[in-house]
Parts: sequence; structure tokens; C-alpha cells
Amino acid sequence: MNPQNQDDKLEQLLHRTLRDQPVRRAPVTLQSKVLAELERRARQPWWQKSFMHWPLAARAALVVLCAVLAKVIADASMWVIGGIELAPIGHEVMSIGTWLKISVSVTSTILHNIPPAWIYGGFAVVAALYTALFGISAAAYRTLYAPLNRTATGTTR
Repeated sequence: MNPQNQDDKLEQLLHRTLRDQPVRRAPVTLQSKVLAELERRARQPWWQKSFMHWPLAARAALVVLCAVLAKVIADASMWVIGGIELAPIGHEVMSIGTWLKISVSVTSTILHNIPPAWIYGGFAVVAALYTALFGISAAAYRTLYAPLNRTATGTTR
């Protein structure tokens, strides 16, 4: 018998069995906790909700504030780095090429002042952390989900 056909029959049998199960109600304690949490979230003020639930005026004000702060920070960093005279906010808009030249210059200055051993060490630490992340993820998957998959298909190792 074809393994794919066997899997399809098992899937159909499982689907029929689960569909025929009676609908179960949530425990009263869980139901009351869920309803209480929904009510608590509905009573939250708008500034404690996600950004998309904020009023349009507040969202627009935040975007404008962030743009102004970005301009102030950019002007201040140029003043600190090169002693460039600060232009009034909104007085002149720099071209993308100017921003790119400044970014390359700042990055170049920073990278030339950091010892190469620190850069290589930083890359090694990042690589080790990513390796650890993948190892922990694989171990967690094998611990939590692999036993469920083996019992559902009826296979064991």
C-alpha cells in the first residue's frame, strides 16, 4: 500500500473522529478569567493600547515629534563630529547624497578607531550566540513537539 494513501486514510479517520466529538465548554474558572481580561483591556486608556488604537491626531503628533527629534539629533551629531554650524530646524533639507556621505564618514571614522581584535571578537560572540539560539531551539522543539508528532503518527524511535 502506498504510504501517501495510508496517510490520507489516517487523516480522514482522525478528521471524522474529531468532528464527531461533542463540543466542550471551557471550565468556569477559565471562562471568568478570559472575560475579566477582555473587560480589563476594554477599559484601558488609549495610550496604553497599541499604536493603531491611538486617535489619529495623537499618531500624527507622534510622527511629527519623531521627525523633529531625528532632525535635532542629526544636527547635534554633525555639530559634535565636525563642528558644523547648526541650521535652524526646517531651514534646509539635506539631500540623500549628503546624508549618505555623512553616514559613510561617521561609519568609517568609528570603524578605523576600533581595534580589529574587538571587531573580530564581536563577530565571534554574535556567531556563538546565534549557534546557541539554534541549539536551544532545536532542543526545545525535540522536547516539546517531537513526542507529539511521534505519538500522532504511531512511530517511535
